Amino acid sequence: MPAEVMTTGPQQSQVRRLRLLVVLAAVLVLVVAGVVVGRRVYRVETDTISLAELRAAYAAFLTPDGRNTVTDLQPAPPDTTPLSVRPEACAPLVLTAFDARFPAGAAQGVSTFQGGGYGYSVSLFSYRWDDEAGAERAFATLQRAADSCRSTPIVVGSPFSARLALSLLDTTVPQTDASLDLVLRQSPDQLYQETVVRQKNVLSWEYTYRSGRGATLEHNLLTGLCSRVRSLDKVGT
Repeated sequence: MPAEVMTTGPQQSQVRRLRLLVVLAAVLVLVVAGVVVGRRVYRVETDTISLAELRAAYAAFLTPDGRNTVTDLQPAPPDTTPLSVRPEACAPLVLTAFDARFPAGAAQGVSTFQGGGYGYSVSLFSYRWDDEAGAERAFATLQRAADSCRSTPIVVGSPFSARLALSLLDTTVPQTDASLDLVLRQSPDQLYQETVVRQKNVLSWEYTYRSGRGATLEHNLLTGLCSRVRSLDKVGT
């Protein structure tokens, strides 16, 4: 029979050390993987759309002839008086669209006016907050105003001097976190359509004026903007 070989002394100790190193290496790999995944999850949960990304999305609307321009929005001077709106609870639906007032807490804004045709004009504008929670609160304020103002006329002071009837449309704009579509009708032949969407920390408006008995508009411009914002958003890639 072959002689039995026994592992003793220093040789056995060497084997134990080797096994320990293998175990430690495996633990280290798991720890590093956990840190990487954790950082990625944290980044996804906290990522926001930057002002540079918003400007880049709007740049697609520029035309070589300069007819369509893109502008950074500025808050109204503190000494200017906003439009009067009654009931006051309806003011959030009017002041941003009609009077270019920054929504509460918004940090920056970008806009473009796309013109239109006979009896029709449309503009796009977006506001961003420093975090997603701020945009969520602003959108919730608009939703509450829309819900409470459907049953009462909205009276807007000079220079509009309008009495508006609000109706809500059942519209979902793709690639957004939330959307609100409403019509403020001044007369059977004159209306303002206001569509608001939220993408993370950004609210975007498509604001349309129509005269005549044409139907309310499709949201091709707003859908295009949301698609560009989403394509520039690197979260999840």
